[in-house]
Amino acid sequence: MKVENEPTAETPANSTPHSAVVLETLDHGPGIRFDVEDTGIGIPRDKQQTIFDAFSQADGSVTRRYGGTGLGLTITKQLTGLLGGDLTVTSEAGKGSVFSLIIPAGVDVTKEPPLDLRQAAAYRTEKSEELPAATFAGRVLVAEDVEGNQVLMTSLLTRMGLQVTIAQDGIQALDQALSQSYDLILMDIQMPNMDGYEATKAIRQQGQRTPIVALTANAMKGDDEKCIEAGCDGYFAKPIDRRELHRTLAKYLTANQVISNQTTDSTLADTHEPEQLGSQGTSSHEGSSQPNSVDPRSIINWDRLIDRLGDEDVIREVLPSYIESSKERFAELTRAVRSGDCDSIASHAHALKGAARNLSLERLSDMACQMERAGRAHDVETATLLFNSLRIEVAQVMTILSQPDWIDKVRSV
Repeated sequence: MKVENEPTAETPANSTPHSAVVLETLDHGPGIRFDVEDTGIGIPRDKQQTIFDAFSQADGSVTRRYGGTGLGLTITKQLTGLLGGDLTVTSEAGKGSVFSLIIPAGVDVTKEPPLDLRQAAAYRTEKSEELPAATFAGRVLVAEDVEGNQVLMTSLLTRMGLQVTIAQDGIQALDQALSQSYDLILMDIQMPNMDGYEATKAIRQQGQRTPIVALTANAMKGDDEKCIEAGCDGYFAKPIDRRELHRTLAKYLTANQVISNQTTDSTLADTHEPEQLGSQGTSSHEGSSQPNSVDPRSIINWDRLIDRLGDEDVIREVLPSYIESSKERFAELTRAVRSGDCDSIASHAHALKGAARNLSLERLSDMACQMERAGRAHDVETATLLFNSLRIEVAQVMTILSQPDWIDKVRSV
């Protein structure tokens, strides 16, 4: 089995990484070998072992050019050792590298039936469509400042039978919660003007006991406790997954009788085709890649996207808003980088990261995440260097998503 993979922090963005999984006969029994190959800068022979040391890379300039802390390989090798395996590298400077991870299988894999990729893909598709048939009754207030996320949450919640009201920030959420009656509040944590923590505290101080579930893209240890301390009843980590959303709603809302999927589908709002960017998209100098020269599967993780959101109608419905909001955020981010405004860099990179995660634009999300960290660290130099790569990635993303048949391309594996 050989599939394309995306560049890592140690792999330049212009390399072509691949991965392979094969059976391996070890001295102490059967095992599995994972090979990851790329055509990047390669590693000199005398530096090949040092890259497994903490905070060490073959070339100190790699970190500056490609990002990364130098811990990934160290952690991976330690985990591999705990599993009774090994991690090795073969490389030639200027020609690329092959990293091989070998671990015991625990079972005699030679006696197992071969993997049927078509059957596995069909299984993923079946699983992605599974969702409890029950819908809910009630009114939900969604506090969310990113337009694409607003449309996505509205689409998913409406499909589940709920009435949805959107608040653009914490101030609007507070006003809505005090002036209207809701059965549930979904509160994004990072918002302008008033964040989710402050809004939740203010709502509780006014005696409101409406259930509040925090929405956050920073699923770090301690975040859940911080949300609970602010007055939230629950915690929901982005990117948005319809099944997790359904399970969360079931904790706080009344479910209607089980109905067929056909009945649910008949109540859906009209979907919209993705709009064409054309001359309104990114300028030609922002990315040298033409539509046919970029593999859409290197830009978007379709399997993960369809697994989280469930069907193409939802994706097509929310895509135009995501495109527009991402373009606006990128424009704001550009101005922030040029002016050296680190707080704005962190804020707009965070919003761009969240939008990218919800569309499973994983490489763009990772780049935006690194820029957010640089902004929070007030590191303008690093943010500027990262921005150059992010600018190219955004151009490629817009190139792909502006094509009417991009869904057909990413799912034709």
